[in-house]
Amino acid sequence: ILIFPGGSEIGLEIRRALEYQKYINIYGATSTDDHTQVMYKKIINLPYIHEEDFINRLNSAIKEYCIDYIFPAYDQVQCFLMKNKDKIAAHIISADVKTVLLCRDKMKTYEFLGDKWYIPKYYLNKDSQYAGFAQSEKQKSHHKTVQYRPLAHFLPDAQATFAFARRPVVARFHCYA
Repeated sequence: ILIFPGGSEIGLEIRRALEYQKYINIYGATSTDDHTQVMYKKIINLPYIHEEDFINRLNSAIKEYCIDYIFPAYDQVQCFLMKNKDKIAAHIISADVKTVLLCRDKMKTYEFLGDKWYIPKYYLNKDSQYAGFAQSEKQKSHHKTVQYRPLAHFLPDAQATFAFARRPVVARFHCYA
């Protein structure tokens, strides 16, 4: 099993889940200096996924270390591997590429799930009268999330809030009893 990137929090969780399975050899792959060097006994250094020779180097490592399965442990890696799965010499443990792309985009996910009671109401208009939270639609939930105040009352703050995102999502969360 190859976990890539091995040093991400998801990669470390996968390693912890599998580390005592005696019939599995776990390799951590990395493109940078991170926790992979400390947490894995078997380490494979790979180029970054956007580098031209990434797939060739990945396939060489798969052959050299007899890797049967790859656990992508970062959303961009998962997306890249699934888009290129036909070029990769190991099975990728992941949902299909359509699902991966859907889950990476907050607005597409909301639109796909429709008007269910458990989906937060969202506004694409910065002039929303409601307070809430704003974040870039393709970021992790903790990246660049800011509290949003109604524009009518806090014009300077609202303008600063939206300066970071090309198409921010403003969500108003409801509690249901």
